[in-house]
Amino acid sequence: MKKNLLLRLCLMMSVVLTLSSCTNEDFYSSSENHSKQEIISKSLWKEDTLFTKRIYDHFQKSFMSTEADQHKFVSEHGTPVWEYTMTMGFRRNQLFVPLIQNNTVIGVMRVQRQDKKAFYSFTKDDEALAFFDVVMYNRNHDKLQPQKDEKLNENIFSKGGGYTWSCTKRSIISGSYMNGDEMVLVNTIVDVCKYSYTGGKPYVDHLDVYTDGMEGGGGGDESEEEEEEYEGSPCDKITTIGKNSKTKALFKKLKEKTNLNTEHGYILNQTGNTNTINETAIEGPAGKAGISYNVNAAIDGVIHSHYQGLLPVFSAADMFAFAQLYKNGYIKDSETFVMGVVTASGTQYMMVIDDPSKFAVFADNLYSGNTFDQSAIDTYELIYSWYKISADNTTDNNEMGFYNYLEANKTGLKILKGDDEFSNWKLIKKDVNGNIISEDCP
Repeated sequence: MKKNLLLRLCLMMSVVLTLSSCTNEDFYSSSENHSKQEIISKSLWKEDTLFTKRIYDHFQKSFMSTEADQHKFVSEHGTPVWEYTMTMGFRRNQLFVPLIQNNTVIGVMRVQRQDKKAFYSFTKDDEALAFFDVVMYNRNHDKLQPQKDEKLNENIFSKGGGYTWSCTKRSIISGSYMNGDEMVLVNTIVDVCKYSYTGGKPYVDHLDVYTDGMEGGGGGDESEEEEEEYEGSPCDKITTIGKNSKTKALFKKLKEKTNLNTEHGYILNQTGNTNTINETAIEGPAGKAGISYNVNAAIDGVIHSHYQGLLPVFSAADMFAFAQLYKNGYIKDSETFVMGVVTASGTQYMMVIDDPSKFAVFADNLYSGNTFDQSAIDTYELIYSWYKISADNTTDNNEMGFYNYLEANKTGLKILKGDDEFSNWKLIKKDVNGNIISEDCP
């Protein structure tokens, strides 16, 4: 299936207006008590909300301190909608704020942090406006599928100096149409770049507004957050629930039901600090893929079956269900929680949360809010096809495709596969040469 990039939205914009070019106030100062408005992000991506709040406070103080200032800004540029601010992966460095008038996006404000100064620039580029318009006002907003950001960095040197640039490509599936028998995805894309100069006079491009001394590192009062380390290995995380003798017996029961035309499953709950696991049986509709968990309290795991004709790995619906359990607080312990599947193809897998921070971002990006509908899953299955995950493919190729999907989308999840008796489990991983292998759990 091919993708048709109908709208390529590049924020190298053709019309740039400046508002004081930069303001010199320290926008990290904690001595000033600016607006206390809480900004609830409605972005479909994971944004740096702390940076957004600090820029918002600085903006309010600098440009909106009086009614006259507010009227002047809105009349010239439109009303900034901070809830849809996008940091585009430029952590604590720059952000983009849509500007609206009469429920129409009429401009985009870019703010770049340099040391303790904020630099503002504006554009009315048609394609940039279209990107934010899709994100904010698309009638089928719940069906929009945000895609993984792509990063690109490069160093370019020339006589008298050089520069480095880093770019983020952000895209969203906003719809589809049929071209004969083929479904074509409609993607909306935006590219944004940051430049740093190592010599000579800075070049002023369409979007980026530079002043002398602006080039260089970011600075600021905050230190970078250290990456959290997670002690438990994926093999360790299946010990308590996944390798429990009761779970093993339930897996075997499910295997016997894969010849039926209904998905079956069990919700797993551990009793206190004991090794006792209690199960709640669940069943999907006959002849239809899918199964509902219907939980109202935190659980320790869930396992289920796929009958003949369904995927030999976890489905798109399984990924949405996993994310929903997490977002609604129904995962009791991310260090021991397991999601399992046994299939009519003779495969059996468990997934565990290897990196809770990554999984939280993935779950937030998978769908907005705490609920989803079947149309969201149907659209997401198109993404599965990009990784060659299909009931028509071989089990080995599906396993490889699913592993690549988990890694490429930074899900924070790891997958393990078991033997026919559910006694021995192997972690699916890549070796030093990039080959996908299975490594025995101790």
